[in-house]
Order: sequence, then C-alpha cells, then structure tokens
Amino acid sequence: MANGNYTLTIENKTADENENNPIAGDTAGSKQARGGDNTAVAASTVKAAKIMAVVGTAMHFADKIVSHRIQTVELRTGSREQQERLSFAYSVAKQAGGIIMSTAAGFAVGNVPGALIGLLTSSASVALSYAQKADEIRMQQNLEDIGLKYMNIRAGGSVASYSGSRLKNQ
Repeated sequence: MANGNYTLTIENKTADENENNPIAGDTAGSKQARGGDNTAVAASTVKAAKIMAVVGTAMHFADKIVSHRIQTVELRTGSREQQERLSFAYSVAKQAGGIIMSTAAGFAVGNVPGALIGLLTSSASVALSYAQKADEIRMQQNLEDIGLKYMNIRAGGSVASYSGSRLKNQ
C-alpha cells in the first residue's frame, strides 16, 4: 500500500469568471455583470415570499374556522337558505381574496407585469369556475324540464292540452 500526501484545494473563481466572459457585448465593469443590483432584488423577493407564506398560513387557519361556522348555520338556526347565502357570499369573498393574493404575489416577484399576470390568471380562473357552474345549473334545469314533461305525459295532461281533444269531446 502506498503512503502518499493528498491535498484538497478549494478556490473561489467566480470573480474571475466575469472578467473573462466570452459573451459579446457584456461589460465586466457593469453592476449587473457583477451581480450588484440583483442581490437587492433577490433579498426583497425572499422577504416578500416569507411574508406571503405567513399570510397564507394565517389565511388557511381563518378559512377553516369561518368554513366550519358557515357549515353549522343550519344546525344552529335551522335555516338552510341562510347557510346557502352565507356559503355563496364567503366563496365570492374567498375568490376575491385569492385574486388579491395572486396580484400581490405577482407584484412581489415581478412588480407591475407580475401583478398583471397574477390578476389575469386569477380572474381567468374565477371566470372559468363561474362558467362551469352556470353550465352545471343549465344542465340541471334541462334535466328537470325533461322530467316534468314526462310526468305531465304520464298524468295524461300533455296530449289533451296540445291536441285540443278535451274541447272537442265536451
């Protein structure tokens, strides 16, 4: 077995990389090439992300508490309609809060363009959910209309009222 000396050397060559950059048009003396302005942006983004995480956690717990109170309205008061109204109002408020949070997160990450992207994506998501709910209600109404039509036919009311046969026989 050979006895040898081993040497481990750790060097930081990041400062030298920007000076010998092969990319055309990049000036080694600029702040962006050295990363001077990017550190402030990164620090503010990290701070905003921490704030958003704390707010998001608080909102999660508040959501659980409020949802529980709304879901027990019928049990406490006996009013199912009041529970449905409160549930709908809370869902609208929750969606508006989601839009605000997405806009704030977009602003924290990318200033005004990020805020616009957050606003547009959240608004599109809410619009899609409303369109899907409207489609579901429309399908339920069609199914109910068909059921009522068949119940009317079974009761014998449809044929006589459309053909006028009751008037001719009397």
